[in-house]
Amino acid sequence: MRQTILSLLVMAVLLQSFGSVGVFVSFKLNQGYIAAKLCENRAKPKMRCNGKCYLAKKLKQAEQQQQADNQKSKAELNWICEAFSAIFAQNAIQPSVLHHTAFHICSLPSGNPGGCFHPPSVA
Repeated sequence: MRQTILSLLVMAVLLQSFGSVGVFVSFKLNQGYIAAKLCENRAKPKMRCNGKCYLAKKLKQAEQQQQADNQKSKAELNWICEAFSAIFAQNAIQPSVLHHTAFHICSLPSGNPGGCFHPPSVA
């Protein structure tokens, strides 16, 4: 069961990443039909378009869809970060606890900043 879910998730990520490749492969597989039925320039055989106008249109749509998905994922990530910030602000977590989490950047210790670390000597 885990293997199936994992492989489906991997395939989903790969399909999203290679969306334009899928459009191009689909075009090549169906180029005859596209050139005969869907091409905008099928009445002008001297242009030798052979469906390239249709391919360009589909690639542009895929790019716009990918940009919309990127914007949506950025908005979701911002929402999650804001939710975590609100939770930390409500619970008033002490800085001593926060320095162990990934949400807080620790300041450098104040001590002897000019000193150099020396390992203990073995005598």
